[in-house]
Amino acid sequence: GITRVSLKTSRSPVRSSCGSSRNCRSTRVPVLPSRCSSRLSLRRGAVAIANLKEPVIDIDASGDGDLGEALGMLQKSPLGPTFGRQFMQLAGSGDTAFDLKLHLTPRDPADRNYEVRARLDQATVSLPLLRVPAQQVSGELVVARRDIRSSDLRGTFLGGPFSITVAPGDPSAPELDSVVVEGSGRAAGAEFPAFI
Repeated sequence: GITRVSLKTSRSPVRSSCGSSRNCRSTRVPVLPSRCSSRLSLRRGAVAIANLKEPVIDIDASGDGDLGEALGMLQKSPLGPTFGRQFMQLAGSGDTAFDLKLHLTPRDPADRNYEVRARLDQATVSLPLLRVPAQQVSGELVVARRDIRSSDLRGTFLGGPFSITVAPGDPSAPELDSVVVEGSGRAAGAEFPAFI
């Protein structure tokens, strides 16, 4: 038979084995590292395991909270390195809502499929490559094993507005190996002379 676990929460903080005074029990889900967070909330979650003898785990969860906390959790998870070196250096703060769909075969970790959908709302995003953070970033970004896409991320960079689209560079690759970012904007801030 199929084993299903559903979580119905009311803005419960994401928690695992953390030693808090509350009854904080650890359920080892391979995508979530053992870490306490007070700035991420799980709104909905479901885990399904169809056959306990040969498990295949399907996770479907939604939450919201601080972008920096969500990035840190994802970067420390087994999925983090699959997003590439630049993703592992990404940092941020501000509001985000996220949906996660994950299909895992524990006996074959390479046989996984995932989709992370993040909706940013006036967030700050920084990457060492850019040297200056993008601010007031809003829009949706979807990252999957072989796909990354966003039709409209907007924000400010170097004091001026920008709009970008994101797409995979090679959709036939086994993992997300390259990303194409196209956009337009205008730089007008005091940081611009030092940036160039």
